[in-house]
Amino acid sequence: MKEWERLEIGREGHVTYLFLNRPEKLNALDERMIREFTEALTLLEDDDETKVLVITGKGRAFCAGRDLTEKRDFLPFPELKNKLKGTYLSLLYSFPKPVVASVNGLCLGSGLDLALFSDIRIATEDALFGYPEISLGMVVGSGGIEILCRLVGLGEASYLVLTGRRIDGRRAFEIGLVNCLCSRAELTSLTGELAQQLAQAPLETLVLTKQILRQSWELSREVSRRNDALISTFLRLLKEYHYAQKGGLSHV
Repeated sequence: MKEWERLEIGREGHVTYLFLNRPEKLNALDERMIREFTEALTLLEDDDETKVLVITGKGRAFCAGRDLTEKRDFLPFPELKNKLKGTYLSLLYSFPKPVVASVNGLCLGSGLDLALFSDIRIATEDALFGYPEISLGMVVGSGGIEILCRLVGLGEASYLVLTGRRIDGRRAFEIGLVNCLCSRAELTSLTGELAQQLAQAPLETLVLTKQILRQSWELSREVSRRNDALISTFLRLLKEYHYAQKGGLSHV
Protein backbone atom coordinates (compact mmCIF):
# COMPACT_ATOMS: atom_id res chain seq x y z
CA MET A 1 0.00 0.00 0.00
CA LYS A 2 1.19 3.52 -0.77
CA GLU A 3 3.01 5.82 1.62
CA TRP A 4 0.95 8.46 3.39
CA GLU A 5 1.92 11.83 4.83
CA ARG A 6 -1.04 12.44 7.14
CA LEU A 7 -2.11 8.85 7.76
CA GLU A 8 -0.55 5.61 8.90
CA ILE A 9 -2.15 2.31 7.94
CA GLY A 10 -1.47 -1.04 9.56
CA ARG A 11 -3.05 -4.47 9.52
CA GLU A 12 -3.55 -7.33 11.95
CA GLY A 13 -5.16 -10.25 10.18
CA HIS A 14 -8.35 -8.97 8.57
CA VAL A 15 -8.45 -5.82 10.70
CA THR A 16 -7.05 -2.65 9.14
CA TYR A 17 -6.00 0.25 11.37
CA LEU A 18 -6.17 3.78 10.00
CA PHE A 19 -4.22 6.20 12.20
CA LEU A 20 -4.71 9.94 11.84
CA ASN A 21 -1.05 10.90 11.92
CA ARG A 22 -0.64 14.56 12.70
CA PRO A 23 -0.03 14.44 16.45
CA GLU A 24 1.73 17.81 16.61
CA LYS A 25 -1.59 19.38 15.51
CA LEU A 26 -3.76 17.04 17.61
CA ASN A 27 -4.65 15.27 14.35
CA ALA A 28 -6.62 18.28 13.13
CA LEU A 29 -8.00 17.77 9.64
CA ASP A 30 -6.40 19.82 6.92
CA GLU A 31 -7.08 19.49 3.20
CA ARG A 32 -4.15 17.08 2.76
CA MET A 33 -5.42 14.75 5.48
CA ILE A 34 -8.96 14.84 4.09
CA ARG A 35 -7.70 13.95 0.61
CA GLU A 36 -5.63 11.07 1.98
CA PHE A 37 -8.51 9.88 4.18
CA THR A 38 -10.84 9.89 1.17
CA GLU A 39 -8.32 7.98 -0.93
CA ALA A 40 -7.68 5.44 1.83
CA LEU A 41 -11.38 4.71 2.30
CA THR A 42 -11.79 4.22 -1.45
CA LEU A 43 -8.91 1.75 -1.55
CA LEU A 44 -9.97 -0.17 1.56
CA GLU A 45 -13.57 -0.45 0.40
CA ASP A 46 -12.44 -2.78 -2.39
CA ASP A 47 -9.78 -4.56 -0.33
CA ASP A 48 -11.01 -8.10 0.35
CA GLU A 49 -8.38 -8.55 3.07
CA THR A 50 -10.05 -5.82 5.13
CA LYS A 51 -13.09 -7.04 7.03
CA VAL A 52 -13.04 -4.42 9.79
CA LEU A 53 -11.68 -0.87 9.80
CA VAL A 54 -10.44 0.80 12.99
CA ILE A 55 -9.94 4.57 13.02
CA THR A 56 -7.84 6.13 15.76
CA GLY A 57 -5.33 8.91 16.29
CA LYS A 58 -1.62 9.11 16.93
CA GLY A 59 -0.53 10.87 20.10
CA ARG A 60 -2.92 12.26 22.71
CA ALA A 61 -5.83 13.14 20.42
CA PHE A 62 -8.29 11.26 18.25
CA CYS A 63 -9.02 14.34 16.14
CA ALA A 64 -9.38 17.94 17.31
CA GLY A 65 -11.55 18.89 14.31
CA ARG A 66 -10.74 21.01 11.30
CA ASP A 67 -7.43 22.85 11.25
CA LEU A 68 -8.58 26.45 11.71
CA THR A 69 -5.09 27.78 11.04
CA GLU A 70 -5.26 26.51 7.47
CA LYS A 71 -5.89 29.37 5.08
CA ARG A 72 -9.26 28.96 3.42
CA ASP A 73 -12.52 30.80 2.96
CA PHE A 74 -14.67 31.15 6.07
CA LEU A 75 -17.74 28.96 5.63
CA PRO A 76 -20.18 29.65 8.46
CA PHE A 77 -23.30 28.10 6.94
CA PRO A 78 -24.13 24.39 6.83
CA GLU A 79 -24.86 24.19 3.10
CA LEU A 80 -21.41 25.61 2.34
CA LYS A 81 -19.57 23.59 4.95
CA ASN A 82 -21.12 20.41 3.64
CA LYS A 83 -19.35 20.93 0.31
CA LEU A 84 -16.11 20.31 2.17
CA LYS A 85 -17.37 17.64 4.53
CA GLY A 86 -19.63 15.75 2.17
CA THR A 87 -17.13 13.59 0.33
CA TYR A 88 -15.14 11.99 3.12
CA LEU A 89 -18.03 11.71 5.58
CA SER A 90 -20.30 10.25 2.90
CA LEU A 91 -17.63 7.68 2.09
CA LEU A 92 -17.24 6.84 5.77
CA TYR A 93 -21.00 6.51 6.28
CA SER A 94 -21.39 4.29 3.22
CA PHE A 95 -18.25 2.23 3.91
CA PRO A 96 -19.57 -1.33 3.51
CA LYS A 97 -17.59 -2.95 6.33
CA PRO A 98 -17.80 -2.35 10.09
CA VAL A 99 -15.93 0.75 11.27
CA VAL A 100 -14.73 1.08 14.87
CA ALA A 101 -13.70 4.49 16.21
CA SER A 102 -11.09 4.04 18.93
CA VAL A 103 -11.17 7.42 20.66
CA ASN A 104 -7.92 8.04 22.51
CA GLY A 105 -8.27 11.71 23.46
CA LEU A 106 -9.71 14.93 22.06
CA CYS A 107 -12.66 14.27 19.76
CA LEU A 108 -14.05 17.63 18.69
CA GLY A 109 -15.97 19.13 15.78
CA SER A 110 -15.19 17.22 12.60
CA GLY A 111 -13.38 14.68 14.77
CA LEU A 112 -16.66 13.96 16.54
CA ASP A 113 -18.24 13.58 13.10
CA LEU A 114 -15.71 10.84 12.32
CA ALA A 115 -16.67 9.00 15.50
CA LEU A 116 -20.41 9.44 14.92
CA PHE A 117 -20.20 8.20 11.33
CA SER A 118 -18.45 5.04 12.56
CA ASP A 119 -20.48 2.00 13.60
CA ILE A 120 -19.00 1.40 17.05
CA ARG A 121 -17.25 3.83 19.40
CA ILE A 122 -14.74 2.85 22.08
CA ALA A 123 -13.29 5.61 24.24
CA THR A 124 -11.00 6.22 27.17
CA GLU A 125 -12.41 7.68 30.36
CA ASP A 126 -10.42 10.87 29.83
CA ALA A 127 -11.40 11.35 26.18
CA LEU A 128 -13.17 14.65 25.48
CA PHE A 129 -16.12 15.06 23.12
CA GLY A 130 -17.75 18.23 21.85
CA TYR A 131 -18.86 20.55 19.07
CA PRO A 132 -17.07 23.87 19.77
CA GLU A 133 -18.36 25.55 16.60
CA ILE A 134 -20.84 27.86 18.33
CA SER A 135 -18.08 29.44 20.42
CA LEU A 136 -16.28 30.21 17.14
CA GLY A 137 -19.31 31.84 15.55
CA MET A 138 -19.83 28.85 13.29
CA VAL A 139 -22.70 26.42 12.74
CA VAL A 140 -22.42 22.64 13.00
CA GLY A 141 -23.54 21.67 9.53
CA SER A 142 -22.72 17.99 9.18
CA GLY A 143 -25.01 15.00 9.36
CA GLY A 144 -23.33 14.20 12.64
CA ILE A 145 -25.99 16.18 14.51
CA GLU A 146 -28.76 13.90 13.24
CA ILE A 147 -26.84 10.83 14.39
CA LEU A 148 -26.05 12.52 17.71
CA CYS A 149 -29.74 13.31 18.33
CA ARG A 150 -30.76 9.73 17.62
CA LEU A 151 -28.04 8.31 19.85
CA VAL A 152 -28.37 10.55 22.90
CA GLY A 153 -31.70 12.35 22.47
CA LEU A 154 -32.49 15.96 21.65
CA GLY A 155 -31.79 17.28 25.15
CA GLU A 156 -28.24 15.96 25.45
CA ALA A 157 -27.49 16.86 21.83
CA SER A 158 -28.78 20.40 22.38
CA TYR A 159 -26.57 20.78 25.44
CA LEU A 160 -23.46 19.75 23.52
CA VAL A 161 -24.14 21.77 20.37
CA LEU A 162 -25.63 24.95 21.85
CA THR A 163 -23.14 25.36 24.71
CA GLY A 164 -20.03 24.16 22.90
CA ARG A 165 -18.99 22.46 26.12
CA ARG A 166 -17.02 19.24 26.29
CA ILE A 167 -17.94 16.01 28.03
CA ASP A 168 -15.52 13.29 29.08
CA GLY A 169 -15.59 9.65 28.06
CA ARG A 170 -17.47 8.55 31.16
CA ARG A 171 -20.31 10.99 30.52
CA ALA A 172 -20.32 10.07 26.83
CA PHE A 173 -20.75 6.44 27.84
CA GLU A 174 -23.56 7.29 30.26
CA ILE A 175 -25.63 9.08 27.60
CA GLY A 176 -25.06 6.46 24.91
CA LEU A 177 -22.61 8.32 22.70
CA VAL A 178 -19.93 5.71 23.38
CA ASN A 179 -20.44 1.94 23.31
CA CYS A 180 -17.43 0.83 25.36
CA LEU A 181 -15.40 2.65 28.01
CA CYS A 182 -11.93 1.81 29.25
CA SER A 183 -8.73 3.24 30.66
CA ARG A 184 -6.09 4.63 28.33
CA ALA A 185 -3.90 1.61 29.07
CA GLU A 186 -6.67 -0.78 28.01
CA LEU A 187 -7.75 0.97 24.81
CA THR A 188 -5.45 -0.79 22.35
CA SER A 189 -6.18 -4.29 23.65
CA LEU A 190 -9.94 -3.74 23.99
CA THR A 191 -10.15 -2.28 20.48
CA GLY A 192 -8.14 -5.16 19.07
CA GLU A 193 -10.24 -7.80 20.81
CA LEU A 194 -13.50 -6.29 19.56
CA ALA A 195 -12.22 -5.81 16.01
CA GLN A 196 -10.88 -9.36 15.84
CA GLN A 197 -14.19 -10.69 17.13
CA LEU A 198 -16.03 -8.86 14.35
CA ALA A 199 -13.53 -10.13 11.78
CA GLN A 200 -14.36 -13.75 12.62
CA ALA A 201 -17.55 -13.46 10.58
CA PRO A 202 -17.47 -13.97 6.79
CA LEU A 203 -17.00 -10.74 4.85
CA GLU A 204 -20.29 -11.19 2.98
CA THR A 205 -22.16 -11.58 6.26
CA LEU A 206 -20.61 -8.44 7.71
CA VAL A 207 -21.41 -6.39 4.61
CA LEU A 208 -25.01 -7.62 4.40
CA THR A 209 -25.64 -7.12 8.11
CA LYS A 210 -24.29 -3.57 8.01
CA GLN A 211 -26.42 -2.86 4.96
CA ILE A 212 -29.52 -4.04 6.82
CA LEU A 213 -28.62 -1.88 9.82
CA ARG A 214 -28.12 1.16 7.60
CA GLN A 215 -31.42 0.60 5.80
CA SER A 216 -33.22 0.30 9.13
CA TRP A 217 -31.53 3.49 10.32
CA GLU A 218 -32.60 5.38 7.23
CA LEU A 219 -36.31 4.64 7.57
CA SER A 220 -38.11 7.90 6.99
CA ARG A 221 -39.92 9.72 9.76
CA GLU A 222 -43.15 9.10 7.91
CA VAL A 223 -42.57 5.35 8.01
CA SER A 224 -41.72 5.60 11.70
CA ARG A 225 -44.93 7.52 12.35
CA ARG A 226 -46.91 4.90 10.45
CA ASN A 227 -45.31 2.17 12.52
CA ASP A 228 -46.18 4.07 15.70
CA ALA A 229 -49.77 4.42 14.48
CA LEU A 230 -50.01 0.70 13.73
CA ILE A 231 -48.65 -0.19 17.15
CA SER A 232 -51.08 2.21 18.83
CA THR A 233 -53.98 0.70 16.89
CA PHE A 234 -52.88 -2.82 17.81
CA LEU A 235 -52.59 -1.93 21.50
CA ARG A 236 -56.01 -0.27 21.45
CA LEU A 237 -57.62 -3.31 19.82
CA LEU A 238 -55.84 -5.61 22.26
CA LYS A 239 -57.11 -3.54 25.18
CA GLU A 240 -60.66 -3.62 23.78
CA TYR A 241 -60.40 -7.38 23.30
CA HIS A 242 -59.31 -7.96 26.90
CA TYR A 243 -62.04 -5.60 28.12
CA ALA A 244 -64.64 -7.52 26.11
CA GLN A 245 -63.33 -10.82 27.45
CA LYS A 246 -63.62 -9.60 31.02
CA GLY A 247 -67.11 -8.27 30.32
CA GLY A 248 -68.14 -11.57 28.79
CA LEU A 249 -66.81 -13.55 31.73
CA SER A 250 -68.70 -11.38 34.19
CA HIS A 251 -71.98 -12.48 32.62
CA VAL A 252 -71.28 -16.21 32.79
